[in-house]
Amino acid sequence: MRATFVLLLTALAAAISIAGDLSPKDLVAQLYQAHSSKHDPLDETALLGRYFDPALLQLYLKDKREAKGEVGRLHGDPLYNAQDREIKDFSVSAPEMAGGEARVTVNFKNLGKPARVVFMLSRAANGWKISDIRYDDGSSLKKILEGKL
Repeated sequence: MRATFVLLLTALAAAISIAGDLSPKDLVAQLYQAHSSKHDPLDETALLGRYFDPALLQLYLKDKREAKGEVGRLHGDPLYNAQDREIKDFSVSAPEMAGGEARVTVNFKNLGKPARVVFMLSRAANGWKISDIRYDDGSSLKKILEGKL
């Protein structure tokens, strides 16, 4: 009886864990939603670990630390690849899956011009995490953060 009870509790815990795991699309959408709130993860970097994988998080925090409150390697909003924003027609695509990785494309118009941002995500023990953000101009968040200050 006790073994059955333990097995039932283990199955229930696993089901709750899976249900609480955000899909790649939901994670990206949640990041954009949080970005427009008063608790923006890009400003409150303690929250950024929910979204970025450890390598990207380290690069982002290093840039903030080395910038010492000034402009660092990033010269604009990394979620829109822009300094000025007037966003319309915003959409988040279903993920393209390949092994333990996913690609989520975000399309929008900024200042009337079409734009696209592609999120690269990898599966971690604690859910999906963003490993890079790629932009239409060929750059990526990781490349920018790895560059010279």
